Amino acid sequence: MTLFPMPRFNRVSPTGEILALASRGRAMGNRGPLLDAEGKIARRWAYKRWICCTLREVNGRKVRFDDPEVYTPLFFTDEAVALAAGHRPCGSCRPDAYYRWLVIWKALAGVSKFERVRASTMDRELHRRRAAQRTRPPIRLRLDEVPNGAFVKLTAAHSGPLLLYEGRLWPWIDGDYGAPTIVNRSLVDLEAFVFPNVEFLISGFRFDDELAPTPADRTEEVDRGR
Repeated sequence: MTLFPMPRFNRVSPTGEILALASRGRAMGNRGPLLDAEGKIARRWAYKRWICCTLREVNGRKVRFDDPEVYTPLFFTDEAVALAAGHRPCGSCRPDAYYRWLVIWKALAGVSKFERVRASTMDRELHRRRAAQRTRPPIRLRLDEVPNGAFVKLTAAHSGPLLLYEGRLWPWIDGDYGAPTIVNRSLVDLEAFVFPNVEFLISGFRFDDELAPTPADRTEEVDRGR
C-alpha cells in the first residue's frame, strides 16, 4: 500500500479546495482517484459524480478508506460544507436524501416530476454549473434572504466562508467552526456572496440529522472573555 504523509490531502473546504487538515469530518465525498504516488493532489476531480456520503456501514458494507488507486476518500465537516463545495447526496448510501434532492433538481430544471432522470444526467448539469461558476461573478443576496445552512462571504466583515445557521454566522476555520456572530438588525441588510447549490436550500432541501451542522455555541465564552 502506498504510504501518505499525515494529515492527508482529503479534507474539503466550503470553496471546494482539497486541504491537508487534522480535523475529522462527518460526511464523505468521492470525485475519483485524485492523489499522486506521493499523496499530493494531482487533479481536482477524475469524474463528474461529486457525491456526499454517510460514514456509517450501509447494508452490511463497510466504507473503504484506503484504496488510492480506485478513489480518494474526501471528508466534509458536514453536509452544509459538501453542498457549498458543489456535491449532492449519494443515491446509494443516502437514497432518501438523494430523492429529495432529485425532486428539487427537476423543479429547478423545469423537468416533469413524472419524467425519469438518471443521476448521470443531473451530474453533467451540476458539473456544467460548477465550471461556469468559476468564470461568472458570484451570486449576491441580502443576508436576510439567505437560507439556513448556506455559506456566505461578507467581504467587509470577514474574508473567509461563514455558515449561516440558526440565526448565527459561524466562521469555517480549518475544518471546524469558530465563535459565532449573532445576526441582528445591524447585519440583516448586508449583501452576501452565496456559495453554490444555495437554490436547493431556498427550495426546501434539508440536511439529514446525522450530517447537519453541529457547531458548538461559544457565544457565552466570547462574552465572558470581554
